[in-house]
Amino acid sequence: STLTWLINDRQLAQREWLASVLAPSTDEPRRHFTMSSLQPPHSRAPFPRTTINDLSPEIIIPILDFVRQSDPPNTDRPTSPLRNVCLTSCALVCSSWRSLTLPLLWEDLILTTTHRHFYADFLVRAHERAKVGDRVRRQRLQPNSAAPSDPDNQKYGQTYDYAGFVRRMVVNVGLASNVEPDDVEFVHPLSGALRLFGNGQLRDLMLDEVPVAFGLVPSSLVALLQPLLSNNLQSFSIDIASWSVPFRRGENLLAIFSKLPPSLTSFCVENDCKHLGSDVPHPKDSDFSSPYKPIFTLPKLAVAFFTWTCHDIPKPLFLQGIRTWSIHLQYLSLFGCFTVDADVIETIAATCPNLSYLYVGFLSRLCRPYITPEFEIAMCRLVRTCRHLTSLSWVADEAITDAFLLCCATEGPPRLRRLNLDGLPDKITGKGVTQVPAWAELEDLKVGDQHMRMEDEFVDAVRRGCPNLMKWTIGNWMGTCSR
Repeated sequence: STLTWLINDRQLAQREWLASVLAPSTDEPRRHFTMSSLQPPHSRAPFPRTTINDLSPEIIIPILDFVRQSDPPNTDRPTSPLRNVCLTSCALVCSSWRSLTLPLLWEDLILTTTHRHFYADFLVRAHERAKVGDRVRRQRLQPNSAAPSDPDNQKYGQTYDYAGFVRRMVVNVGLASNVEPDDVEFVHPLSGALRLFGNGQLRDLMLDEVPVAFGLVPSSLVALLQPLLSNNLQSFSIDIASWSVPFRRGENLLAIFSKLPPSLTSFCVENDCKHLGSDVPHPKDSDFSSPYKPIFTLPKLAVAFFTWTCHDIPKPLFLQGIRTWSIHLQYLSLFGCFTVDADVIETIAATCPNLSYLYVGFLSRLCRPYITPEFEIAMCRLVRTCRHLTSLSWVADEAITDAFLLCCATEGPPRLRRLNLDGLPDKITGKGVTQVPAWAELEDLKVGDQHMRMEDEFVDAVRRGCPNLMKWTIGNWMGTCSR
């Protein structure tokens, strides 16, 4: 490097000068030297000092991004853009750091129920102030232009349009019971802020606590969200506030889902499970046209989470989506989906070789509408073919037997790190499982409930064959290990 070359060059010059001084000479009389006279001259100028302000933005921004990722959010203000304390402190160092830090602070915007009006108004006011500030600065830069006559214009220094920094946004749609979905008090503050986002600006969008009692999403809010669903959107999530009312009024959801771009790689829909009865209508008995139909045509979906919401999706639609996602699919959650049967699992095993996360099952075995032995055979084929699988959860299913346990332990994916087989029937004992070569990298294991008695040979095989295990529950055996 340049610094090493300078150091070596200076040391060489010093040695040559000292040798020339101390060398005996016949032409000159013997000289007497002191320590001060032996100080060598500087062969080169001292190496210039470099501060962090001398670095280019391309170097400083990754450093600030690392600070943001390593700094845990402040629990006192978990939804505030200033929740990262260290990154907020970096914004107070100087104006140049502030201009680089503010885009990182405002990259994630969370519009909660209690603060969405405040942040929406703040974004609108900041946008108006930024426009005025830009106009004032342009007037000052114009040659032969008079100074602005308005004395208030003198206070506009560096202004920021914070809405232009947002890349990920969470909108809490939760409404009070006495508020109509199209109420002006709810829609108007958000409308001004959502119109500030440019086409293709957002990367991630999440609708939180969507109330089913009001037709899922207010129609006026849908009209504001549709322009944001551009080709650059990569992730879309929706969290339903209650499962007690099925999607019988999903026209608004269909208006959103039909606008999702082909570039979408992540789609998540989750539900607050408040209804666990067995009176959920079976798909074949329902005449409801599912609003999820456009989702199963997205070509690049890598993350698909359907949790307690897809009980009315026809099985052919599921099969079509799995074949469409194919090699792109890596994370799949079908927890609580009644249409998941052996055919769906067989299709996943045949068309999704890059799958690394799978979650199937129910909260209770009583919720399972039908049980077939073919389901276990399909799951055995899945663990044999999906070799990149790192996390597998199969919960509350009567179809699980010791045969699947043996297949997963001996022929399962070699990179499996988390295995959850919870809510198993009492017939599971681990009998015959004496070797677990496929679980060499396993870190988290749960097999059965605490009231179940597992075979000692199976427990000993897990202890011997899983050196990386940090937490395990095997029937009535439990333990943790810290590295």
